[in-house]
Amino acid sequence: MSAIAIRRIIYSESLVVLILSASIASESPTNLRVCVSSLRAQSLFTGTSPQSYSNLNVLTAIGYSAIIYVLCSLIPTAIPLNHGCLAPIKVIIPPCTILSPGLGATTVAGNVETSQQITDVMLKAFEACRASQGTCNNLTFGYGGNSDSSVTKGFSYYETIAGGSGGGSNWDGQSGIHVHMTNTCIGDAEQIERKYPVIVCEFSIRTGSGGAGSTSWW
Repeated sequence: MSAIAIRRIIYSESLVVLILSASIASESPTNLRVCVSSLRAQSLFTGTSPQSYSNLNVLTAIGYSAIIYVLCSLIPTAIPLNHGCLAPIKVIIPPCTILSPGLGATTVAGNVETSQQITDVMLKAFEACRASQGTCNNLTFGYGGNSDSSVTKGFSYYETIAGGSGGGSNWDGQSGIHVHMTNTCIGDAEQIERKYPVIVCEFSIRTGSGGAGSTSWW
């Protein structure tokens, strides 16, 4: 079922060959090159930059997950989210790149940063919508932990902050909502103060922080 639904999208007459690239901010720019062909049904990440010394590398499974997510978002009916979605597509990811790093490469930020970039590029390849913020926009703080000789009791806080969604051909982008890899609600301010030794002075949308764009929901 999943494969049949994906084939209908891949082999639609509107798709030809699309080659795109995007940059991910790091010590050195990282490029993603995606080619989607309606005839060969290939998703090529050739031209992707070599694995980075930063922590923006991702495991190959994350790349597959982002591709499945985009393809399923293009289908108007619900289908099983499984590997069958990739059956009509040949995914080519060169080894020792940020999307398929070698042993020892750091990957902590790839799941929350690079995954969003893969999603944005794939959506653009299908001309589905404009890009989002391209990041999970993480906020984390804490205290305590393990050292060589002792354990300090403390706490840790982790949250993703909504950066808004991209617009489309007949709709505006929307501010202050989570999309793609962070498609969940942000924690309540009351819970933050209840469970952590902090006082929240303001909890609001910082309007205009990303610019108006060509169209604006606000």
